[in-house]
Amino acid sequence: MSSKNLLPRGWVGVWVGAAILGTTGLSWAGGNPKILVLPYQHMNQGMPDDLGEQTTVVVTRELSAQGLNLIRADDVGPAPSAPPPETNPDAPTGDPQAQAQAEKYVERAREAMDDGEFGKATKMLERAAKLVEQNGDAVPDLRTLAEIYLQAGVAYFRDGMEDEGDDMLNRAVHLDPERILDAADYPPIFVKVYERARFNVLRRPRGRVEVKAQPGASVLFDGRNLGKAPLVLTDVLPGEHWVRVERPGEAVQVKKIRVRGDKTLDVEFSGAGDEEPAPAAAAGVMGAIAGNKVGADDVAALAKAGKKAGADFVMFGGIYKTDTAYQIRTAFVAVGSGKVGRVTDIAFDLDMLSAEIEVFKLVEDAKNQAEAGALSQPEAESPFVLAPKLRAPRAGRTIARPGQPETKLTTVAAAPAPIKQPESVYAEGEAAEPAAGGVVVAKAGDGGRRPATKAPSLVPKDEVGQVGSAGAPPPPPLTTVGTVIPKDEQEDEGGSLWWVWVVAGVAVAGAATAGGILLANNGSSDQGNLTIRW
Repeated sequence: MSSKNLLPRGWVGVWVGAAILGTTGLSWAGGNPKILVLPYQHMNQGMPDDLGEQTTVVVTRELSAQGLNLIRADDVGPAPSAPPPETNPDAPTGDPQAQAQAEKYVERAREAMDDGEFGKATKMLERAAKLVEQNGDAVPDLRTLAEIYLQAGVAYFRDGMEDEGDDMLNRAVHLDPERILDAADYPPIFVKVYERARFNVLRRPRGRVEVKAQPGASVLFDGRNLGKAPLVLTDVLPGEHWVRVERPGEAVQVKKIRVRGDKTLDVEFSGAGDEEPAPAAAAGVMGAIAGNKVGADDVAALAKAGKKAGADFVMFGGIYKTDTAYQIRTAFVAVGSGKVGRVTDIAFDLDMLSAEIEVFKLVEDAKNQAEAGALSQPEAESPFVLAPKLRAPRAGRTIARPGQPETKLTTVAAAPAPIKQPESVYAEGEAAEPAAGGVVVAKAGDGGRRPATKAPSLVPKDEVGQVGSAGAPPPPPLTTVGTVIPKDEQEDEGGSLWWVWVVAGVAVAGAATAGGILLANNGSSDQGNLTIRW
């Protein structure tokens, strides 16, 4: 609001001072009754925090415009002591700038891969992954980490480091199991390698996670929004995950969990045992108004406060939300008689477009009752229920707001079902016969000069070319990729397999020697048909 629309500060001070002192001169000069106005209270949830204050301001402004003398009061009793600040044991502790810094590393890694510096690229991606891993609670969408793992897998494979590449792909699938690579973005062989990783990760035994948090809070699982709390997650992949709980206007809560196959894990956040929070209100009379039950003692306290302020009436009210509108309920207490009565009910549409017209109707009725000096709709029942149609919450149940269903427990699958085992991975357009252990060596006709290999270094699709096309580069060596066994399923991570490599070495040496003897005996110079296999 522009400053030119505000009253000069001195005039505001005079008006407030006169109001506090009772505005006796104005009251008797005009013969208008005085009204002590209390702030409107919120009676349920789902409304803007300042709606009660805004409504109070609009109503008092219109009352003043109608010539009524007003006294504004924030409460009629001693202010309640402030509650101790709540602690959040699950508040994020990581660096909120970690994701931005990690993205810089990823960009440098991409530049390195464009220049063919795959070793440098893997180092940059390792730094990015470590940064996000250490600050995972401060990263809202952990699919960022899954993308880093995927790019690291590409860099490792292109650098000829297949084992490290497999490990990165497993991690990427673990965090983002629903992702499927587009063949238009990756070479066909890499897409097959990635599908092999998905097959191995998705076939693991699944766990179950029960997330208990404030009802209605959003639950993000590894960055994927899976629904509202309370939530049961089924088909959860075993291993580490991040669970993040968010609710508008409240602090974020994050937990890092470890899931085991065929086990159920309970994850509970603060507020999990609470029902939908009851309307916040001050203690005493204001609390009674917000709670929709104004007892005889409360009415007497209001009349006493009005008398002390020199008012003829005390005006109070509450607001609650339905599916289509904000319902405004207002009441008067006649200070002289100590009785309570209703003022016209009004409603604001949720966009507040009708507020001005509705407030005019409310003020017109209040003015008529005040000038008549009597209540037109007195209430004799005690306690006085300000909003009879507002459903009161019951202990032990989830609160159902007007027009809304009760909170229900939802079940969601955290990962897709296991997939069909993909075909063996060969270089596109070539046929091969894998030998024992999944290792394929050179085809017949290559002269025996090309060494055996497990996997090719991957290059971008536009560098591979179409097999059989004119001028296309030669196809990479043939390869198969064996089944990737999760680390927790491996019996030994290397120490016990040394004898296999010894035997393999002997076999290689023996095969080479035998091939040389065979060639020497035949006296042939044609080496194009020599094939070495083991």
